[in-house]
Amino acid sequence: MQGIHGNLKLVIVDEAGGIARSIGAGTNNLLTGDARMLAIGNPPTDDPRSRSEVMCEEGDDPDEPGTVTIPIATLDSPAITGERVPYCLDCPPSVARHSIAIHLPAQNWVDRTLREYGEDHPYVMIKVPAELPKGGGKVIPT
Repeated sequence: MQGIHGNLKLVIVDEAGGIARSIGAGTNNLLTGDARMLAIGNPPTDDPRSRSEVMCEEGDDPDEPGTVTIPIATLDSPAITGERVPYCLDCPPSVARHSIAIHLPAQNWVDRTLREYGEDHPYVMIKVPAELPKGGGKVIPT
């Protein structure tokens, strides 16, 4: 993830909350010239000031106009909203045809999580409304 790179790069990182700091620094090396990065994921709940969290904060910083954070709340899940989504193509043929929504968080998960941790718990803030908790600290759910 270093060296001379061509122009017009698009770096896509899935599950960005799980990237190690060294890998995060490596992805930064790729963002020279005309380059863009799409990083998708939740900040980890056991690593305050993770690379993922820093990227999310950059998206909220007016001094970083090249970074945009788009939070997607669990309450926007098609399993909750009823939005029509495509059929699942990942399950084996032996499984009945179904919407990908059954693989997404549903209202019962939200309700159970809120009961277990409370509305203001950092884990809930990251997972349900997609907000960064203030104050940092390890928030591994018990």
